[in-house]
Amino acid sequence: MRFAIVLLTALALALPCVASLAPVYVYSHLQYPSNRYIVKLKPGANVSSICEATNINALYEYKVIHGFAAILDKTQIEALRKNAHVEYIERYMVATAASVVS
Repeated sequence: MRFAIVLLTALALALPCVASLAPVYVYSHLQYPSNRYIVKLKPGANVSSICEATNINALYEYKVIHGFAAILDKTQIEALRKNAHVEYIERYMVATAASVVS
């Protein structure tokens, strides 16, 4: 019994240490101009530090959503996904509005 309690306590303490990967959102029905992505950061994360650590050149820094746009390759995407300060990565997309005919 004592062993089970110690084991469960150890597992409970270890679970928060397991890093989860940030999701990458790609919508198949929309047009994508290139390998441009929007990277949404968690509160308190520093855009410059993350770009420097992953060798990424930010094309634009967003203030409202706290993130940046960049052209990324697969290696950079995987590095960002593993970064604890990245909330998600979304492929840059072009959306158009259709006119309403009455």
